[in-house]
Amino acid sequence: MTTFYRKVPVHRDAQPNFWFHMYSSTICTLTVNLVTGATNAMIWLLSCDQNDQ
Repeated sequence: MTTFYRKVPVHRDAQPNFWFHMYSSTICTLTVNLVTGATNAMIWLLSCDQNDQ
């Protein structure tokens, strides 16, 4: 599993953009979490085979 974090200043809007490839029986979950202080909230989830996106 690979984890990537990027800090965004609180006074700016953030719009993440990325490409992904989930075409395999061993690739099953991609999540985006919003971390603020001590809070870690999952805000987006994609599961299982998605082919090329």
